[in-house]
Amino acid sequence: MNALFSGQDVGAGDFFGTFLLVVATVLLFALASQPPRITASQWQSVAKGLRFSVYVIAVLSVLQVIAGAAGSESFFNPWGDRQYLYRYQPLLQFNAVPRAHGFFLEPSFCAFVVGTVFFTLVVLRAVNWLVVVSVAATLAATRSATALALMLILLLVAAIMVRRARLFSLIAVVFLVLGVGEELHRRFTSIGDVSSSGNYRLLAPLPVLEDVLIHRPLGAPMGSVEETLSRYDLLNGAAVGTSLDNGFYLLIFYFGVVGIGFILALCLLAAIVFVRLRRLGLTLGALVPFWMLGSLAFSGGIFLPEYVLLNILLVLAIRHRLAGPTCATQPRIPSSPLSQSRFATRMA
Repeated sequence: MNALFSGQDVGAGDFFGTFLLVVATVLLFALASQPPRITASQWQSVAKGLRFSVYVIAVLSVLQVIAGAAGSESFFNPWGDRQYLYRYQPLLQFNAVPRAHGFFLEPSFCAFVVGTVFFTLVVLRAVNWLVVVSVAATLAATRSATALALMLILLLVAAIMVRRARLFSLIAVVFLVLGVGEELHRRFTSIGDVSSSGNYRLLAPLPVLEDVLIHRPLGAPMGSVEETLSRYDLLNGAAVGTSLDNGFYLLIFYFGVVGIGFILALCLLAAIVFVRLRRLGLTLGALVPFWMLGSLAFSGGIFLPEYVLLNILLVLAIRHRLAGPTCATQPRIPSSPLSQSRFATRMA
């Protein structure tokens, strides 16, 4: 009997906790897919709040990197002892230039937040140059390989397929490669190294998924991730990892072959929504469904409220766009003087 089943005992709390999160996620996305009832003036207020949040996260993230490089942890863990789940460890003794985590648990989730907010503002045509600079600074400060690689791919797609966004996309790609190209190369070449974060996220869990598909083709019991992975001795840094830090893998773990089919269906849905948004005249905004699809790779917490609600916001923005006039005729949400030009329209 292999490690997946020997003595497996999932507690009722773990099972029902995960089950309820899955059900809540499905219900929330079902509700968000209905025609939106948010007015244009309400979206204007939302956009202002989102822009402000991007600025604040960017400032804190940059301060964390600067202070950390000087040997100080003063700007890390801004919530102190009230921090959700655990405190982030920048490990300054091992990292001359630490990765920023903003207000969140991990750098990768910080990158997911600012990326999702950025694309929400793009869809709403409420982006200005300060937002672009703030998002770029935050992504560079977090050095999230997933976010940087996904953003690079989307910009390259935009440069190839979207004529109106070509110049901006190419400029952004050049700056991205010059700024973090070396870091991306280092992170991806380390995927083969046992105990590296890339290895733990992408390669190490494959034997677990293989066992699930062979012995439980419809998926493992809800809430059994930690108990199951503890039997495989997968290294996450110096410690044994007990989590799946990849949403694609989590879907396969819990739903087996059905999860694989669901992932393929999500890919098809992303392509359909992309085509519809392009027909409405959106440029970078049309790439939003692919960002949402790729964001599954950021974390294994894809059923947690903090992940789901951000994606719900993006879905509502897309529904608002699909329900309205074309991009050429729909009025842009007013922004700061930095965006009183064609910039927000071209970015959409």
